[in-house]
Amino acid sequence: MTLLRYLCVGAFLAGCSGATYNSPESLAGTYSGTYSGNDNGSIVLDVDSGLNVKLTATSSFWHTTFNGTGSVGTDSHVSGTGAGGLVSITFVGSMGNGIASGTWTSSNGASGSWTSTRN
Repeated sequence: MTLLRYLCVGAFLAGCSGATYNSPESLAGTYSGTYSGNDNGSIVLDVDSGLNVKLTATSSFWHTTFNGTGSVGTDSHVSGTGAGGLVSITFVGSMGNGIASGTWTSSNGASGSWTSTRN
């Protein structure tokens, strides 16, 4: 019984640690913005109510469209992968309050940051 009591107290304290919970409804939607770094262009993330992400990024430098998929965790962390032409990409970041932002890397060594707002 004592172990159960400690687990309950631990779970309560973890819930009070300042971590922000965003409901799926508050994160779902279309986010539009830009990315920059070794390449730049526009980015659109479509987040459904199941917190699945569809990414479309259009390169101004390589003149390529990158399409990808990913997901948003219960901690509002977003991550995924995609490809365009012969290049694959990885994107990570966070979402909340109508804003999504993070970093990206590609298989050819390019990298940078991205930011978007919910439409």
